[in-house]
Amino acid sequence: MRARRRKVSLRLGVGLLLGTWILVGCAAGASTPPPAPPAPRTVSPPLTPEAVPTPPEDPFQRAIWLYHQGKVGEALEAFQKLENADGRADVQAYIAFCYGRQGKWDEALQAAERALRLDEGLILGYAAKAYALAGRGAFEDALRVLQTAREKAPENVEVAYTTGLVRYLQKAYSDAAPVLKQAVDKDPQRPYTHYYLGMTYYNLNQKAMAIQYLENFLRLAPEAPEAPQVRDLLQRLKRR
Repeated sequence: MRARRRKVSLRLGVGLLLGTWILVGCAAGASTPPPAPPAPRTVSPPLTPEAVPTPPEDPFQRAIWLYHQGKVGEALEAFQKLENADGRADVQAYIAFCYGRQGKWDEALQAAERALRLDEGLILGYAAKAYALAGRGAFEDALRVLQTAREKAPENVEVAYTTGLVRYLQKAYSDAAPVLKQAVDKDPQRPYTHYYLGMTYYNLNQKAMAIQYLENFLRLAPEAPEAPQVRDLLQRLKRR
């Protein structure tokens, strides 16, 4: 009997002790504040276009600036109003590019050939002629003209840009991408090099690269005619 009572007493003591531990543990747990929620993910603010820079005061440089900003009609008028515009090879080459941007390929070719008659060594004239030929669908002729220009000036940015542009118009996007990238590296301040490179990557289904260069285009030329469509395209690409 005494042994049995000892066992019962021992069990009761152990039970009371365990009960005390449980009560203490529950009380301690109740007083412990819940873990802090994880910090919210930070989202980078969208890139906003930079303000359009002030155009240069020099009439020729201002016309070039208008062209690079996509204001082709204003640029064409500004080039045509320059003193001795008909006798300047560089002006005629830019006029050819302006006509090309307007889809007036015959006028573009005439102006480019006029530029080369005035200065047969003008690389910009070769680039303008190649662009005009490509616009008329004569891609192989355009590439031959650019090859001649490349032999004269291998590192010229106009040659790289126009080669990429011709390949883009040809829808040869895999060939366009590396030369347009070279042109961007040589002169990163040209908006339309970024535009065509971004559109090239878009057509190659390289979304991240397309976003990068199209955003660059908007920062450099926020008021360009293509800007609204580019913003819409960027929104679609970022939703995918």
